[in-house]
Amino acid sequence: MLFRSKWVKRLGIQPNEPGFIAAIPHLLCLRLLVLVAICLRFSLLPEPLYFPSSARIVLELGIIILAVLAAYETLRPALRESTTRQHFYLIFDTCLISASYFFTGVPQSDFFLFYSLPIFTAVEYFGGRFAIKVFAGISIAFATVLVGLLHSLASQTPPSAIRFLMLFVPREVFFLSLILLWAYLFKSRRQREVQMRQLMDFKVDIDTLEDVALILPRFVRAAASITASDGSYLWFSPSYALLSQTRLSYPPTSLFEKYSPLIHILEQRVNATGAPVQVQDLDSHSLSTLAAFSGIRSLIFLPISAEGQLAGYLLLTSARIDNYRTSAQILEALASQFGSVLDRCRLANTREKLLRAFVEIGTAVTASTL
Repeated sequence: MLFRSKWVKRLGIQPNEPGFIAAIPHLLCLRLLVLVAICLRFSLLPEPLYFPSSARIVLELGIIILAVLAAYETLRPALRESTTRQHFYLIFDTCLISASYFFTGVPQSDFFLFYSLPIFTAVEYFGGRFAIKVFAGISIAFATVLVGLLHSLASQTPPSAIRFLMLFVPREVFFLSLILLWAYLFKSRRQREVQMRQLMDFKVDIDTLEDVALILPRFVRAAASITASDGSYLWFSPSYALLSQTRLSYPPTSLFEKYSPLIHILEQRVNATGAPVQVQDLDSHSLSTLAAFSGIRSLIFLPISAEGQLAGYLLLTSARIDNYRTSAQILEALASQFGSVLDRCRLANTREKLLRAFVEIGTAVTASTL
């Protein structure tokens, strides 16, 4: 564990960073394994007659350059974050794999599996939609390689459209399936990464604020943005002293009149357990009769604590089912930050009152002396 923490600190690895699984740079490992496999293929097996020595030198030089660059940039956080460099790797990987595939002289070679590397890179760094564009580029490169190989072997087996399709289509289906699977696996990870970034942005945004009126809208907007909510409401207990002279809800709404039975039950459950209440499908829940007219399909209801007491509540609603299945932990972190800010505002408010009292005392003493 100590070695792992030092490794993470040295490399500056961020949570859910693309290219890493935990502290393991799996994309770098995969890229190096692909390069080693290419080198072993041409070292241990015979080469085709059309593979000139100059082409082998260029190929080996490209492998060395790619391996050194990939290892060096993995150790540099600022370089890893560059999208330009990732675009370079996508192009370089595709060209190098295509050239290696062509020089095997075998149309049915397993080298087509190496195209998985740019697919994984595209999905992790740019998402599924961009990976589809990369898939199109890989398909063009792969088709070009197959046509070249079939023509180079024309003296042995006449090229035909049927043979090309028999080689091309199954592998294309494999690439597309790989993109869809990898995009699905990394979707939640990317969402988590975006949520953590929004959480940090909220912390930076309110770090120096001491005015509750300015903080409330920022908190409500941050909670709604992080969870992609359709509705977000915040209100405070009447007994919470800091806001005794401030409006008790944000935004000002008739929510309490409209949803009062639902809110009353949610408050009771939170007060009893101290934990958030989640409803992933309101239509099939016991609370459905209390909110059937509202268009709400899922909701989450969180307590806001400050100064060691229950200060208020946050209600987030969505018209989508299962919108909050993975949001409870990040929302609790957000609520904890907000509670700390309220504590800071209370201290600032107390300090302001003390200063005002000291000024009044000093004025009174001065007036009595005169």
